[in-house]
Amino acid sequence: MDGGNVLTQSILDELPDHDGPKVIFAASSRVSPTRLKDGGIVFKQTPYAIKVR
Repeated sequence: MDGGNVLTQSILDELPDHDGPKVIFAASSRVSPTRLKDGGIVFKQTPYAIKVR
């Protein structure tokens, strides 16, 4: 698992079993929306920069 902050199929394959939905935060996803839906996964993209005023 050396893909940085990118969700890939190999990372999904390494996740432990979990009953219920999963929410995964990453900079981007290389997994299709269909695969995410079939796996009960909600992908949330993290911002590249967060500015605090």
